[in-house]
Amino acid sequence: MSAKSKKQTTDNLIQSLSQEDCKVPFVCCPFSATLIFMAVAVPVIVIALHYFGIRPDLLDKMTDWHFVSQVFFGVGTGVTATMAAFALAIPGFSRQIAFIPFVFFILWVATLGYGIWEDYQAGKLEYYHNPICVHHMIKYGLPLAILMIVVMRNFAPINPRTSAALAGLAVSSLCAGSWIIHDNVDPSLVQLVWHLGMVVAFTAVFYVAGRFLLRWR
Repeated sequence: MSAKSKKQTTDNLIQSLSQEDCKVPFVCCPFSATLIFMAVAVPVIVIALHYFGIRPDLLDKMTDWHFVSQVFFGVGTGVTATMAAFALAIPGFSRQIAFIPFVFFILWVATLGYGIWEDYQAGKLEYYHNPICVHHMIKYGLPLAILMIVVMRNFAPINPRTSAALAGLAVSSLCAGSWIIHDNVDPSLVQLVWHLGMVVAFTAVFYVAGRFLLRWR
């Protein structure tokens, strides 16, 4: 095929593509998307905490570094995972941002691990089943997860499973990190099993379902 015929073929292809009604995914800045999502998520969490009630010793707990660090690293995991989920759903952004929420998550686990060690040293290590907290967190976390997936479907996720997993990590961490403001469950082992267990399970479910949740083509 001559160079002239190749040019004509390319020109014809460009012309045909320009004439087609192609659906182009809406793409915006992940930071803006995070702010918009948090503008919805925060009121939902506040309303849920108001409905279920605030723990009576909250003011005293605000001076406890262990309690404050759990809330900070839990909510921090959720916020950074939200930003990472949106960033991975938008072509052109660095994939390295996906590692940021896992730094917060590891610090969250380390904080609970230190609490378990302190309880063990003091002879106060205890464990009991607490499924009701997971039930409540799922009830107000699921609408946020659906909202995030709906928003992300308007983007162009190249890696749908990773993006969906980060979305699951974001919502579950926001719920678990804020839930201890309500839940008067102090044993770190109980929180590690039930709160972080729910986070891991939520993330895994979203990872498996990622290809179905984030089909945009």
